[in-house]
Amino acid sequence: MEYRYGVAHPETYALMLDRWGHVAQSPRKYTVTSFIGVTLGHLSRATNVTHQSGPGTGFFFFNSRVGYWMLEPVAEEMTVVSWELLAVPEGYAPDQWPLV
Repeated sequence: MEYRYGVAHPETYALMLDRWGHVAQSPRKYTVTSFIGVTLGHLSRATNVTHQSGPGTGFFFFNSRVGYWMLEPVAEEMTVVSWELLAVPEGYAPDQWPLV
């Protein structure tokens, strides 16, 4: 979700990177990833956004659980697209994070 947001809204994502930074830049307590996750959590309680928990992959392998977000209604058959699955077709190594 974060990568796709950054590609769709590069100027806003750059502002958020300037404000909170990213663990790809250096270790930190609060990041743009945290902000987006908290915001999606608020949306899931207020509207038709839902999530599924799964293991962190690729660059985020150190997270035992991450959120996979989607709009409702959720299809009966769906494919969870992890960073590891999305990175390669987008031209990135799964163990790296592009600050788009």
